[in-house]
Amino acid sequence: MHQRSRTLAAALSALAATTVLTLPAAHAAPPREAAPYDLNGDGFPEVVVGVANGTVDGRQQAGHVAVVPGSATGPATAQRRTVSQASTGVPGAPEPFDQFGAHHTSADLDRDGYADLAVGGARSVGPDDPDWEPRYPVASGVGGTVRVLYGGPKGPAGGGEPVDFSQETPGVPGTGAGESERGDAFGFAVSAADTDADGHADLAIGAPGEAAGTKAGAGRVTLLYGSPTGLRADRSYGVHQDAPGVPGGSEAQDAFGAKVVLRDTDGDRRADPHTAATGEDGGDGRVWSLSRAADDGAVTGVGYSAASLHLPAPIRGLEFGRGLGN
Repeated sequence: MHQRSRTLAAALSALAATTVLTLPAAHAAPPREAAPYDLNGDGFPEVVVGVANGTVDGRQQAGHVAVVPGSATGPATAQRRTVSQASTGVPGAPEPFDQFGAHHTSADLDRDGYADLAVGGARSVGPDDPDWEPRYPVASGVGGTVRVLYGGPKGPAGGGEPVDFSQETPGVPGTGAGESERGDAFGFAVSAADTDADGHADLAIGAPGEAAGTKAGAGRVTLLYGSPTGLRADRSYGVHQDAPGVPGGSEAQDAFGAKVVLRDTDGDRRADPHTAATGEDGGDGRVWSLSRAADDGAVTGVGYSAASLHLPAPIRGLEFGRGLGN
């Protein structure tokens, strides 16, 4: 799990460097909220495919990203672009098992008519790391980073500088110097939707490797709220199995947050977090559907497994929830 979430910090720079030059440009920002993945606001969402197991320059599972522009006749496959850490202008270099492009989501986070791209699982680096890129500073924590590229007429990063969030970012629950630890896998799962009906998409971030006290790999999910200027960390909150209102309790290697999906399942116009702990009960797995009251912020929810849903046997070792949202 941790190996798959090693690096995506350069991925965002890669997408910015490449798609800004190659996506068809929309001439004016449309007066509407852009659909997810409509990165250049032309009304035709792009298809962004992370090919995490792809080979780059002979390096196995270095990974790359395929971007297929949308058009009036459907995906413009003849115009597809492949972006990797070997692309010109991308800091760093492809390495075996980097799994570049493994996790991403999209929404118009600042409602400017251009969809934005959030890529999770980035490996955090500092000035002493050979991948350090001063234009896109990443916090010094090693537990993972989510980078947000704000869209514009020419695609991702066309609307401003990327913004990074990690467990070293002030306001993120559990943050502070040294809080981000190797293997936390912050950003291993990401999902964007409006959870508080304020008209701005929010971002849920899974960190399945996060410890709960002495319980290594218990996992956590963090929610960052959107605003007219994009995501903000100062309104964020975290949830885990030991939080009030969440059924069950944390155990080592539960991997709570291995999958996360924001989806409105009760029609109240508020997307609720649904998350999986694929390591729950020795690898059987479990899914939680949670909600957070608008008045007092209390979390309530229900958990269910292959056993409680009476799925066909055998059910042991299913890692139930690994396919959540797919």
